[in-house]
Amino acid sequence: MKRRFPFVASFVCLCAFFVLIGLGVWQVQRLAWKTELQHKIDVLMSRHDLPELSSDDFDFENPNDLKRGLVFARFDLSKAIYLNGYLDRGKTLYPVLVPARLESSEMNFAALLWVDQKKRSKDWAGKRSLDWGMYGILRQPEPSVFKPDNNPDNEEWWQIDVQQLAGFWELDRLAPAVFYAENPPMIDENLGVYNFPTQLKNDHLQYAIFWFTMAGVLCVLWGVRFLRPYLQSA
Repeated sequence: MKRRFPFVASFVCLCAFFVLIGLGVWQVQRLAWKTELQHKIDVLMSRHDLPELSSDDFDFENPNDLKRGLVFARFDLSKAIYLNGYLDRGKTLYPVLVPARLESSEMNFAALLWVDQKKRSKDWAGKRSLDWGMYGILRQPEPSVFKPDNNPDNEEWWQIDVQQLAGFWELDRLAPAVFYAENPPMIDENLGVYNFPTQLKNDHLQYAIFWFTMAGVLCVLWGVRFLRPYLQSA
């Protein structure tokens, strides 16, 4: 007796197949993006004659761009906040973000200056604004779906959101790019330099191969489980 063609099972398998292929394509796109980003970082870190950064440098036409240079700015330490979810060689640290204003303009920006061993928010309240010059990297923060949302009311910050920071710091506007300092003054023995990731973990090729392989396995299973019995019943 001839079996009916398994339309429902085939439709479900087809949907799953396209999902797996989509995941594989997404990993290929991430691979290309991260490879390009790694190249940009390598070029930046190889430079020694770094320019002074102006307000124009903080507005990126391409959000994936990176810039590196010297800034002279006034840093308001009394408004420092801590970021959660940062690990350095297995140790939990808390990056310190402060608002700053360029000396050459009235532009405000967020600066990531240090990492702290623990949260000491009350200790920053009495700090004053200081004028410093330091080298660093400009990058536009990328939101992560793997981190919780910020809760400014409880001063719980997981991601760098310049619009939320501008509101929290009572500023009209913050530049879209964040300044990651390379040589901040060490004003406290508990503070350390934030290690900007210069060697990115790029395992997207393995993930792409995995998802494409799973799509192929699904095709084989569909053929063995559904198509072959249908053909044999003819």
